[in-house]
Amino acid sequence: MRYIDPNTVRSELVKLITESLTVPDKSVTAALKNLATPVALERTAAQLIVENNEIAEREKLYCCQDTGQALFFVKLGEEVSCSGLTDAIQTAVRAAYTTARKSVADPLTRSNTGDNTPAIIETELVKGDTLEITYLAKGAGSENMSKLYMLTPADGTDGIIRSVVDAVEKGGRNACPPLVVGVVSAALPKRLARSANAHFSARSGLITHARTLPRSKQRCSKKSMRSV
Repeated sequence: MRYIDPNTVRSELVKLITESLTVPDKSVTAALKNLATPVALERTAAQLIVENNEIAEREKLYCCQDTGQALFFVKLGEEVSCSGLTDAIQTAVRAAYTTARKSVADPLTRSNTGDNTPAIIETELVKGDTLEITYLAKGAGSENMSKLYMLTPADGTDGIIRSVVDAVEKGGRNACPPLVVGVVSAALPKRLARSANAHFSARSGLITHARTLPRSKQRCSKKSMRSV
């Protein structure tokens, strides 16, 4: 069994979060810089994002004023012991977001938690003695354009295509660019519904313990920390 100090995890995550929020993904910046489109408005928008990214990296500023909610995807080796890992992650978020915008609020009271916690943590047990943590700053500018479609088997592939096109047409101009379209199956919405039901029941006093189930894993620019 390999022991990993949670204090080391915390300090490394603080650096990871800070770098992720201030150093843009170079591949995204390069793609926008080389964007080939006949639409002048699209070229102008891409160039503005490129200039923004270059200034952020040069001046060590946040790439966007929306520094997002912190999501962590943890791959924990079965031969690893890291007591206090969850607390280390939450503490790292509090420290890293000291000067960043705090986006986490109660959905009903709209009261801000003041330190951008709790972070969303998805944990996967894997073979081996390593710990890998991927951090994702998930902004609401893309989250609030999510759509859920209930299809029947008869809808087939054409129904999926129609749903994706409909979602992009209705929300594409309102979400924060650059856009990445993600499509997931029914498994994730089902887990979300179960999680929402558990939390609602807990708040209503119907049950005393609610198990937090994984939230939707949405992919965009992210960075990872791997133990050595």
